[in-house]
Amino acid sequence: AMTELVRVETSGYVQLIRFDRPENQNALTGLMLDATSDALVLGDENPRIRAFVLAGTPGAFTIGSDITEFREYADSGVVTPTSVRFLKTLAMVEKPVIAAVDGLAVGIGAILL
Repeated sequence: AMTELVRVETSGYVQLIRFDRPENQNALTGLMLDATSDALVLGDENPRIRAFVLAGTPGAFTIGSDITEFREYADSGVVTPTSVRFLKTLAMVEKPVIAAVDGLAVGIGAILL
């Protein structure tokens, strides 16, 4: 589930995964978490990739989950499946994941540190 709000670039042996929603301080939507999970899985399977760098835009790493979307799940009492998948994927990848933080890192963004 790729989205234009998550940019994936490869430079040498490093895969950069950039949250690109600066107008909302990179608040993470379910689609963004899925896209990030997909990029991590594909990169982990690629022998040329040796490490990942997660980054935001200048001045904002991420303020965490998109609150509008998060409220829908909170009201239903259900944990977002995309959040669970993302955190499991993050824990399971074999290659190092580095957080390149510039600015705010809140909520799930702070977990990435």
